Amino acid sequence: MRHKSLQLDNHIFLNHFLCPMRLTRTIFISLLALDTSVQRQLTAKNWYDKGLALYNHGKYDKAIKAFEKSIKLNPKDAKVWYNKGEVLKALGNVTESKAAFAKAKEMEDRG
Repeated sequence: MRHKSLQLDNHIFLNHFLCPMRLTRTIFISLLALDTSVQRQLTAKNWYDKGLALYNHGKYDKAIKAFEKSIKLNPKDAKVWYNKGEVLKALGNVTESKAAFAKAKEMEDRG
C-alpha cells in the first residue's frame, strides 16, 4: 500500500511542480531568444556606425572589416552594402565595389 502512495505523491509532484517549471523554462528561453535578437541588431548597427567613422577617417581597410561584421549580423541592410561599396571604390577595387552596390540594390528592392 505504501508503494501506491508513493506513486500518487510522484504524480502530484509531476503535475503541480514540473508543469509550472516547464512553462517557466519555456518563457525564459523565449525571452532570452528575443533579447539576443535585439542585441544582435544593435551590434550590427554599432559595427555599421564604426565602419562609417573609420571610412570618414580614411581607415578604409578597417572600415571594410567593420561593414563585413555588420553584414554578417544583418545581411539584409542595404545601406551597409552600399557603404562597403563606397569604401571598396575608394580603394580602387572596382569589381568588388560593383558587386557590393549590386547587393545593396538587391536588398533595397526587397524592402
